[in-house]
Amino acid sequence: MSLINSFWKDIFREIRRTKTRFISLALITALGAIAIVGIHATVINMQNAADRMYKEQALYDLHLISTTGFTDEDIEAIQNTYGVSLVMASHSADVYAYISGEKRPVRTSSLPDTLNLITLIDGRLPERYDEIVLNKTS
Repeated sequence: MSLINSFWKDIFREIRRTKTRFISLALITALGAIAIVGIHATVINMQNAADRMYKEQALYDLHLISTTGFTDEDIEAIQNTYGVSLVMASHSADVYAYISGEKRPVRTSSLPDTLNLITLIDGRLPERYDEIVLNKTS
């Protein structure tokens, strides 16, 4: 029992002799613990925000691409695959467009109707064949 008492006496004596070092180490340890707790809380919040956005926008889990396209039978086979709840066929093409007199590559795609929904910031959705929607950076 006296060994334990002398152990604690030695610890407290050392702390009294080096108060500034002890305070510095305690503050560094507290700062590290606060940082870890903050990062952990942020990760949870970011995951919840991402999950909410994925559900609101109905983002797809898998994007299949074919250079020659998919047949109706291909789409039906994908739809009948175990674990697949929804299939949305779409078309896309990479083209060149003249923007401000400059030839630039542009990716075009059909408007989604069930998956990967868009959020309209300004204006309205296209109503005719010669209208388009541009993303915010365009």
